[in-house]
Amino acid sequence: MKRTFFYFTILFIGVAIAGYIAWLLVDALVSVYKDRKLAKELDELEAWAGRKRDDADGANPPPTDHTGGAAR
Repeated sequence: MKRTFFYFTILFIGVAIAGYIAWLLVDALVSVYKDRKLAKELDELEAWAGRKRDDADGANPPPTDHTGGAAR
């Protein structure tokens, strides 16, 4: 009886450790996914802000038609 209790105790501890390691791995993967998603959104916002800033500075003038007027 003592031996069976010992084996179940070892099994329970092993399952608990394996579960904790699995939880850490899943947490790390979710964290990486969120970081990449946020980085992508930040890049898009920076590109949008850069275009807006360039338009305001006149670095990207609007296209013109053949008569020299603005096409917009």
